[in-house]
Amino acid sequence: MKKYLLLVVLVAFIFRIILSLLPAFEYDQNSFRFWSIKLAEHGLSNFYSSDFFTNNPVGFFYLLWIVGSFITHFAPWINSNHQFFDLLLKLPANLADILTGILIFKIILKKLNHQLAVLGFCLYVFNPAIFFNSSIWGQYDGIVALFLLAAFYLLEFRKMPEVAFVFYSLAWTFKPQAIMLLPFIGLFMLIKYSPAKWLTSTITLAVTTILIYFPFSPNNPLAGLISVNLGSTTLYNCTSCFAFNFWGMFGNWKSDLQSFLGIKYLYWAFILYLISLVSIFFFKPFLKRYNSPFFFITAAMSAFAFFSLLTRMHERYLFPFFILFLIGAILLKSRVLLFFYVLVSLIYSLNLYVPYTYYNKQLNISLILSSDLSGYTQQFSILSFLVFLALLSYYLKILKRHN
Repeated sequence: MKKYLLLVVLVAFIFRIILSLLPAFEYDQNSFRFWSIKLAEHGLSNFYSSDFFTNNPVGFFYLLWIVGSFITHFAPWINSNHQFFDLLLKLPANLADILTGILIFKIILKKLNHQLAVLGFCLYVFNPAIFFNSSIWGQYDGIVALFLLAAFYLLEFRKMPEVAFVFYSLAWTFKPQAIMLLPFIGLFMLIKYSPAKWLTSTITLAVTTILIYFPFSPNNPLAGLISVNLGSTTLYNCTSCFAFNFWGMFGNWKSDLQSFLGIKYLYWAFILYLISLVSIFFFKPFLKRYNSPFFFITAAMSAFAFFSLLTRMHERYLFPFFILFLIGAILLKSRVLLFFYVLVSLIYSLNLYVPYTYYNKQLNISLILSSDLSGYTQQFSILSFLVFLALLSYYLKILKRHN
C-alpha cells in the first residue's frame, strides 16, 4: 500500500512539472522574476522601497529570495526569460500541494481506510482548481493552504495550539487572506481550550509574526508589519476583482466606496458576511459543528462566506476552502458534499481561467486555452453565488440530521 501511494505521489509530481511548462500568468510572473533578483541582490532588510512596486507581505518574499539567491549563486546563466526560471518559481507551490495531499491522506487514514485516504489525496492534487493555480498560473496559495491545514491538524488531532499558531502565523504573513479562517479558529479555541491556552497561543502568534517581519524591518518590525499590510489591503478598493461572488453579479472593478442607502458597499459586505457567520457558527446544534468531522466543513463554509460576500476579493482567494471541505466530505462519507466539492472546483477553475486568458494576450497554445470568456463574468458570478447559497442550506440541514 505504501508503494502504491509513493507511485501516486511520483505521478502527481511529474504531472505538475509538465504543466509548469505552460505559460504563467504573465502579469504576476514578471513581478516574481523581478522581485526574486532584487531580493538576491539587495537582501531582505533593503527590499521594501519606494523605488519600485511591492504589494505582498513578507512570507511570500522569503521564497522569492531563496529562488533568486540560488540562481544568482549557482545558476547565473539563467536569465529572467529562461523557462527554467519559471519552473523554479513554480516548484515551491507544486511541492506544497503534494505535501498538503499527503497530510490530507494522513488525516483521513486516522478515521477511515487506505482507499479513501488515497482518494482524498487524488481529489486534491489532481483537482484542476488546485493545479491550475500552482502549476500553470504560478501563484502561491497552495503554500498558505499547507500551513493552514497543518494548523488545523495540530489544533484538532495533536492538541498543540501554540505550534498550530506558528503555522497560522506563517500562513497569514504569506497571504493576508488567511485571516478568513481566524473567526473560526478563535471560536474553536474558546470552546475547546482553556484561558491559559488562549493567552499562550495569542503570544505565540504575535511573537512569530514579529520574528517573521524582523529581517525585513530590523529597526521596527511592528511598524513594518502595519505598513506592509495596510499597503496590500488598501491597494484595491474593487467590489469584485474578477471574483465570481455576490459582488461580481454587478460587474468587476467597481469601487466599493460607493454607497447604497447611505452605506458604502464595503460596509454592506461586512454586514452580509457577519449575518452568514451567525448561521454558520451559532445555529443549533451549536457544539456539533466544532467536533470532527463537522469541524472541517464549518471552517470551509466560513471561508466560502468570506469569498462570496466580502468586497476586494480576487479570483484565487477561495483556495483554502478546498482542503477543509474535501476532508470533511470524505470523513462524513457524503456523496452530496463530494458533488459540491466537484462543482465548486469546476467554477473556481473557470474563475482562474477567465482572468488568465484575459490578461495573457500573448497565449498561443490552442483556441480553447486562449478563449476569452470575460464577457460572461456576471453570469458565472450568479452561478457561483447560487451554489454558495445551496451549499449553505445543505450544510445547515445535515448538521441537524446527521448522527
